[in-house]
Order: sequence, then structure tokens, then C-alpha cells
Amino acid sequence: MSKGNILYIEDNYHNRLIVRSILEYEGYTFFDAEDGLSGYQKLQELKPKVALLDISLPGMDGIEIARRVKTAPETQQTVLIAVTGSSLDGDRERFLAAGCDDYLSKPFRAEDLIAMVAEYMREDYQPRQLEQPAASKPTESMISPHANAALLKNGKRKSFRSQQVSEDDFLTSEISDMINFDTIKPANPD
Repeated sequence: MSKGNILYIEDNYHNRLIVRSILEYEGYTFFDAEDGLSGYQKLQELKPKVALLDISLPGMDGIEIARRVKTAPETQQTVLIAVTGSSLDGDRERFLAAGCDDYLSKPFRAEDLIAMVAEYMREDYQPRQLEQPAASKPTESMISPHANAALLKNGKRKSFRSQQVSEDDFLTSEISDMINFDTIKPANPD
């Protein structure tokens, strides 16, 4: 008898194969999708208890999938676990802000995957709900600690709060302002 349905949305065939073998061995019924759009459609159809979600996906990225899943009443009970190779400062917070319930960094140990899935497959586990609808305006909790410190140091934090732009657009603009390209010397042609 199956322990429950799990969907893995991942564009890398080998990663899907490895996770499939681990979770099927543990007794779960495994479904997968190789891109974001088909993965989102499959999630809407299957409504699995747990979905493992790569972040960098063709078609629709994992952040957008998480936002859509957690704001739709028919899918918001799905537990979303970001399984990604991205491990920059602030990534975990960004994934959680988008609606993911947890984060597992690649490469991971099989034991960690099994334990995390088992925890979220418990009958009494209740997925967290987004506190606010997915907003295009970044909130303070979405800004990485390093970006926040840089903005505070340069006196730009207040202006970021007042602007309705994405963090990436704002930081790109601020970094461009801080860099003086005239001071960069070309490499020696030798």
C-alpha cells in the first residue's frame, strides 16, 4: 500500500530518476514533470500531499509555481519543498516567501530527503499559508540580509521601501550607481 502521492517537478532527468528510486523504495507513489508548466498542470490535477519543486525550470519557474499553488484554494494545502542547487544567501527566505514550506539544497543525502518527506506526509501536518497574496512589491523579509546591509550602509534603504520595483531591478540600479566603470583597467593583452 502506498504511503501517498508525491510530485517532483524537475527538468533534469537523472535527478528525477534518483528521487523516484528513493521515494518509491520508501513506499510512495511517485509522479514527475520535466518543466514548470506541465508540472503546475499535473499538480492541479493530482493535488498531491507533497510536491518537490526545482526552482530553475523551463516554462514556469518554481517561484511562480509556489505563488500560484499557495494562492489557489484548491491547491494551497499542498506541501511545497524547494529542491534546488541554488544556495545563495537569502534563497531560503525567498523560497519561503513565495510559498514553499521548506528547502532542500542539492546535492542532498537520501536520508535527509526521506526524513523531510516523512515529516510532511504525516496526517496531522498542516501546510503553512501565505500571510499575504503573492505581491510584486518586495517586502522587508524578502530582501536578503546582505542586500539589506549594503542598502543601509549606502543610505539607500529608505528609498527602496518607497519604490514599487523588484529587488533585482533596484539592486541592479544601485550597484550600477556604485560602480565607476572608468576605474576598471583593461587586462594586459599579453
